Amino acid sequence: MQYRQWVKEYETAHSMIPTVGRNRPSSGLIRFDDYLKENNLQLAGPILDLGCGNGRNTFYFATKGYKVYALDFIPSVLNRIAEVKHPNVKVIKHSLPRRLPFKSASIGLVLDFITTASLNTAQLKQMRLEIHRVLRPGGFFLTYCLSDKNSYHAALKRMPRQKFVVMPNGIRDRIWNPHQLLRFYNNLIPQFVYIRHKNEQVGDWFGPLEMILALFRKE
Repeated sequence: MQYRQWVKEYETAHSMIPTVGRNRPSSGLIRFDDYLKENNLQLAGPILDLGCGNGRNTFYFATKGYKVYALDFIPSVLNRIAEVKHPNVKVIKHSLPRRLPFKSASIGLVLDFITTASLNTAQLKQMRLEIHRVLRPGGFFLTYCLSDKNSYHAALKRMPRQKFVVMPNGIRDRIWNPHQLLRFYNNLIPQFVYIRHKNEQVGDWFGPLEMILALFRKE
């Protein structure tokens, strides 16, 4: 999971990844909340935040009363979350793609917000099975991914059909299109795929960015 590159992002004053320094929750969570309300659905916990980072998404759900497992592999990141001492948050040091430390059918929602993007295909397939295993029947998997339609990422690719880009900070990110995403997570039932366009600052670059938010449910 590219330990040194991620530690550098979280422990230096000038991070390249814009979300590292943000405290507000991802807009993807707001869209998910809207979906639940529009369809009169109830979310069952607990929630697993894969690659919780600074905890911005973890605390969003914790303040709503859900028990949240904040999982990451950087001790300093987890220490900062633990220092808040939120009663609904439990921090867990864990590196992907190792087997998740949870019983089968024990989690109501798994969040993957550009966390598994650095894994190779074999590792990602392993995580797909693990996500399915830990989800309760009726549980949700919410993933936020980089689209393959971004000119910024296209400039970083070595080959036209390449499905990874290596960012200037050394972090490798998988890029997707909706069809690939739905085909890959075919062990879960798709609920929606939402394409989001925004302007974003990535290091010294500023411009339009396309993201994919996809929600799946375990049967």
